[in-house]
Amino acid sequence: MKIFITGISGFIGFHTALKLSQDHEVLGVDSFNDTYDVSLKRSRQKILEDRNIEIIERDIMDFDFYDYIKDVDAVIHLAGYSNVRMSLEDPLDYVINNIAVTQRLIESCEIFKIEKVLYASSSCVMEGQELPWKDTTKEHYHPSNPYGWSKYVNECQFKSSKIPKHYGMRFFTVYGPYGRPDMAVHSFTKDIIEGNKLTIYGHGKMKRDFTYIDDAVNAILVLLGNNEKSNIYNIANSQSVYIMDMVVAIETNLGIKGHYNLVDKHPAEVMQTWGDISTMRYMGYDPKVHYTRGIEKFVTWYKQYYGKLN
Repeated sequence: MKIFITGISGFIGFHTALKLSQDHEVLGVDSFNDTYDVSLKRSRQKILEDRNIEIIERDIMDFDFYDYIKDVDAVIHLAGYSNVRMSLEDPLDYVINNIAVTQRLIESCEIFKIEKVLYASSSCVMEGQELPWKDTTKEHYHPSNPYGWSKYVNECQFKSSKIPKHYGMRFFTVYGPYGRPDMAVHSFTKDIIEGNKLTIYGHGKMKRDFTYIDDAVNAILVLLGNNEKSNIYNIANSQSVYIMDMVVAIETNLGIKGHYNLVDKHPAEVMQTWGDISTMRYMGYDPKVHYTRGIEKFVTWYKQYYGKLN
């Protein structure tokens, strides 16, 4: 297959491209914007280009999809803004980058009759539902932040499209090597090493369904080989873990005790996420990496990449 990936030098895009390149022709686009450390994105880019994966560096808002997707077999749409807290500060950016860009991509896929499109949604869409959150729920959703709303709109955009097979992926707190520095696992590791005090929201009682990157990529592979009707799926580990348990796992692997500042829950977030993955399990998805093993692998990578504690 020939597969086009938007956000190919992003965290999930990078790992997906690496895996797919073993058996498929892969190319993609990335803007290399400064939403977080650009040098990390460049490191991913070098690894991908060493695998002869073509990366087009372009602002996706001005990108002409027509020249690149006209002969592909599938598109994986992972580009977009994804910082929940920042979406409260600049909601217009999330409308432009997550909604307008997605509409342009959909229209291009319709013109060239792309048969299959996978796209990133988020667990944020399902806030307010009874736990565990089910991807079969048909109720109206009420996200608590602009990022969540932008992803809900993306789902509606694809449902209204003429693309034959489109599969939404509601990712739950994906983490792992080369992960985003603004995510908790990465930022807590950095702060513990540097002796900074960790700000832990919800007084340490918040819980997240941490999904290791290898499991998330395997879920994408399952959906890429799927020929069922269009649908939306939870991509999760299906274990809800206290944030403090994750912090302890980081401390254990670093051999350093952190210092905490326990504060109230952030207004953009919920106390708990937990995804029901029954539908994905039926299709063959089986997450393998327990969070303690995932943290061990992440910390090992972090120390090697940043040259810390060697």
